[in-house]
Amino acid sequence: MEFCPKCKNLMIPKKQGKKKVLVCRVCGYTKKYTKKAEIKVSGKTESQKILGIPVVLEEKKKTDEEKVLLEDLYKESLEYFETS
Repeated sequence: MEFCPKCKNLMIPKKQGKKKVLVCRVCGYTKKYTKKAEIKVSGKTESQKILGIPVVLEEKKKTDEEKVLLEDLYKESLEYFETS
């Protein structure tokens, strides 16, 4: 796995004519592909860790009180748009 020296994003393999190169999808930096630059994706990139991408593991169940409040809000919204 190779990372761009300019912007630190993941570089992907691409064919240019008969040659293989590694290309950064963000800034366009290219580098000659070599056998030692084995492409194997595993884990998160630094940019994903920095951004803190949330992962929802389970959905929170709504209480009866929350359901009633949401129903009221929905009804009020419908009334508002029907009168407009």
